[in-house]
Amino acid sequence: MRFFVTQWFQGKGYENVAALAKDGVKFIHNFSIASSESTPHLYLSALSFSPEDSLLVKDLRARFPCIAKVAAGHHKEWPSTQILLQGHTGNVTSVAFSPDGTRIVSGSNDNTVKVWNAERGVQIGSPLQGHTHYVTSVSFSPDGTRIVSGSDDKTVRVWDAERGVQIGSPLQGHTHQVTSVAFSPDGTRIVSGSADKTVRIWDAERGVQICSPLQGHTWFVTSVAFSPDGTRIVSGSVGTMRVWNAGRDLRISNEVDKNTSQSNEESTCSLINGKSINNFNDIIIFNPICNRRLLFLYCHDANERC
Repeated sequence: MRFFVTQWFQGKGYENVAALAKDGVKFIHNFSIASSESTPHLYLSALSFSPEDSLLVKDLRARFPCIAKVAAGHHKEWPSTQILLQGHTGNVTSVAFSPDGTRIVSGSNDNTVKVWNAERGVQIGSPLQGHTHYVTSVSFSPDGTRIVSGSDDKTVRVWDAERGVQIGSPLQGHTHQVTSVAFSPDGTRIVSGSADKTVRIWDAERGVQICSPLQGHTWFVTSVAFSPDGTRIVSGSVGTMRVWNAGRDLRISNEVDKNTSQSNEESTCSLINGKSINNFNDIIIFNPICNRRLLFLYCHDANERC
């Protein structure tokens, strides 16, 4: 309720009241636990330890001149930590905001996915259950209606963010734990990376894999993401990154290897989309259907335009 009161005051000529309401929300977030255990803590600790610039406290302190005062190190503003979200019984491994910023999704070693109200810090609905091992990565769809999660159980799962239920069957294909997942900007595809060293693209609506796995990494894939226009995918691994063509018949693999780069500027350069980029090792163009290398470009001189 306090959140909606704050929103209502904004833009209606009550800026001072809105600011006071926001300050009150922060006051409650920081001291609700102590005051709920013992009401006198509103005076014994809350007013004393609230920051000096708090609008609410400035007004209330004048009415309680005998409360304790902080002698040194008193904060002038509220701490940057606004809300403490508690509920998982294992380590939290991944978190993300919804596109509109009103919700937070979290994945945990307790095998669950949870959705939270970002303003009030309370859990929305029941935990999303279905994974049989640690949840390693979570993300909202661009429209905020779905959630994708990856897990050590080797599956990717898609959830209805409003109803809190799984959509369709798990996306199966990886042979080791899934380490990272992400939606495409238009929400039609999902990309996943895995400890099986592959990157896979999925049809988010039909729940099926699109074309063959993207292969080339020689170690675990640790992170994946789509480009803003959805035409490329970037993947990270141990010491390397690769860029893949996600929207055409060819897959472009661009690898950056920190272990082979040289500080004497004799490192190699590469082509991606017709542009030369220094400090990249190579570029490999594949046919994704038969997984056959079509072209290998290599440049020995970092000053040479490939």
